[in-house]
Amino acid sequence: MKQNGMTLPELLLGVALVALLMSLLPAFTGMLERHRLENTTRDLAIAIRYARTTAVVEQTGVTIKALEDDWSNGWVIFQDRYRSITRDDDASVFIERKLANQVQIQGNGSMSSYIHFSAQGFPKQKSGAFQAGSLVVCSAKVETHSSKLILASGGRLRMSKLKTGCP
Repeated sequence: MKQNGMTLPELLLGVALVALLMSLLPAFTGMLERHRLENTTRDLAIAIRYARTTAVVEQTGVTIKALEDDWSNGWVIFQDRYRSITRDDDASVFIERKLANQVQIQGNGSMSSYIHFSAQGFPKQKSGAFQAGSLVVCSAKVETHSSKLILASGGRLRMSKLKTGCP
């Protein structure tokens, strides 16, 4: 005779497996968010170094600018000969990166929306003064990890890990 349904031990085993998987879910979610945070930090650092290298190699000004004046939306790297911090119609666009994840990026001072590199690779403000500062990359979902990208006035970029969340 054919039986329909499950026996009690089979049902208990199924419930135990579901409970085990549900208990592991927060750990996987946290790991995924930390991975997004690290990737975004690394991508932004690579983009800043690329902009500086391109400025030196091409012997022209290059700007990396936050999309819609918010680094969290992404960035665009373009040729900017006259330090206008706006993309001219004939200016070359080297890279445009849009972000779709929930990572927050906040810059301080003149780095709140752009970084401009001169043909010699030095960061310069729109006024011509040297540019230095930092960008904090964080996520509201990861409260104990964030990263800081620090740009020196000579153009050197370094990365620092923070044990705090978003400010």
